[in-house]
Amino acid sequence: MHQIKIAKLEAARRQLETAVMLYFNEKDPVAIHTLVAAAHEIIRHLNKKAGGIPLVLEGKMVKEEYRKDFLREINKAKNFFKHAETDPSDVLDFNPDGNDYYLLDACESYELLTSEKNLYFIIYRGWFHYKHPQYFSNPIAINLINNKFGDNKTAYFISMIEASLNLSDK
Repeated sequence: MHQIKIAKLEAARRQLETAVMLYFNEKDPVAIHTLVAAAHEIIRHLNKKAGGIPLVLEGKMVKEEYRKDFLREINKAKNFFKHAETDPSDVLDFNPDGNDYYLLDACESYELLTSEKNLYFIIYRGWFHYKHPQYFSNPIAINLINNKFGDNKTAYFISMIEASLNLSDK
């Protein structure tokens, strides 16, 4: 196999796109979390180097006295899935629903850093708005998604990809 040259930002984008595809195809939530965490780490460092605004998962909006606990909780699964030298027999109670939020923050952070509009990230954001409308003052197309797809995120993803291909053909 030949070598490829890849920049950090491209690696992060590819990890996030793969995580989105895995998410919509209801694949392994541990793999999704690991990909999102790796991409988010790259984005966080590049954002900091560029002087960008602090990302949500950096905990800057959390009170100083709780920041350490907040960050420990956020990083618990990421570190568990990545390291085993100090706790080789430990077991984690992992809630896959947390991937929804981590994935949203990583996609949003990527777009803030790059100003790129990535189709997979836009599709994911639409699904997140649908699944968690309570967080938004102006939820997007909730009734349309609910009436057409219900909880079938794979059908939603495929339909959105097809719709974007149809638009690009015109």
